[in-house]
Amino acid sequence: MLRARMRPVAIILAVLAALVSLAVLGLVTGAFLAPTSSLYAVIGAMVWAPFGPFLLIAVLVAFAVGVAARRSGPHRLAGAVLALSGLGTIGAGFILARIGVAAVAAGGAVDLPATLRLAAMDEPAPDIVETVRTVEGPELRAAIYLSPATAEPAPVIAYIHGGGFMAGTNTETAADLRWFADRGWLVVSVDQRLFGAGNSTWDRAPDDVACALVWTGRNSARFGGDPARLAVLGDSAGGNLAINIGFAAAVGRAMSSCGRTYRCRRRLPCSTGPSIPSASTRRVSRSPGSSR
Repeated sequence: MLRARMRPVAIILAVLAALVSLAVLGLVTGAFLAPTSSLYAVIGAMVWAPFGPFLLIAVLVAFAVGVAARRSGPHRLAGAVLALSGLGTIGAGFILARIGVAAVAAGGAVDLPATLRLAAMDEPAPDIVETVRTVEGPELRAAIYLSPATAEPAPVIAYIHGGGFMAGTNTETAADLRWFADRGWLVVSVDQRLFGAGNSTWDRAPDDVACALVWTGRNSARFGGDPARLAVLGDSAGGNLAINIGFAAAVGRAMSSCGRTYRCRRRLPCSTGPSIPSASTRRVSRSPGSSR
């Protein structure tokens, strides 16, 4: 009698578990597609780093529901749930393992309890916001995250945000930027012009970033930074800009339209004219004082 009464509940839970498992399997599949191929692939690529542990827990719960449903009677449905959730568990586990291995190989660490604590990525607010330049209407600003006061000037990170060149802000990854600042870096997160309908910026965003780096070089000492130790960091579209301007600076071809020359220190060569200081390569995955 009790089993008969529980059967409808078991069927409903099994259907929900099957839907959850299908959704996770869809995201697993999307993670293996080229992100530029479709919006589906973009979503599949983006969700695993922030939400992967929760997706893994979801399919594990679905698997447990499948086991319970199999005991309650709907054997075919329960078997489908077990198959889908099992495949989802394997796929989610594989992706998360790859992320963890990549983090450790890059000098990082994995804090499992911390992966289950959700927090806003665009908080906390920067310590200082200053205008870099005003061009074609909008102000391009720098969000500045100060490092703890020390006897020596802090090395500087110039950060370029992502967003496919059409979205994003210089504070959208504030939690990460504050993490670097708390470990001894002065972080300057810069704006760029974004494209829209009838407003292409492929030839203007690089100049915005170049001018922001010149501004960073001129002004970082005001905020306790050492402009002779400047690393450029970017995410997604910002990574594209960072790589291109970094390599161009290394060969003295990274020019900006922002006026005076930024003069380098500590034996780093500089180009003449309104140019970006020549690049030096530095790992930023560890704190400035650490060694490897």
